[in-house]
Amino acid sequence: MLAAEGAQGLTARKVASTAGTSTPAVYELFGDKSGLVREVFFEGFRLLRGYLDALEDSDDARADLVRLAAMYRTCR
Repeated sequence: MLAAEGAQGLTARKVASTAGTSTPAVYELFGDKSGLVREVFFEGFRLLRGYLDALEDSDDARADLVRLAAMYRTCR
C-alpha cells in the first residue's frame, strides 16, 4: 500500500480490508493513523535488522559493503 499509494493512501479502512478485519480493530491496535504509520516504520527497521544480522563479516570491508548494498537493494 505504501509503495503503491504513499502515506496518504494508507488508511485504516484499507489496512483493515486488506487484513480481513474491521476498521475499529485497527484503531484498537494502533490508536490512530500516526500509530499505524509508526508501527509500519518500526517493522521496516526490524526487518532490515534481520537482513543485516544475516550478513557475515569478512576480512574484505569493500566486499562486505558491496554485499550490504546488494542486500539493501533487494529489500526495497
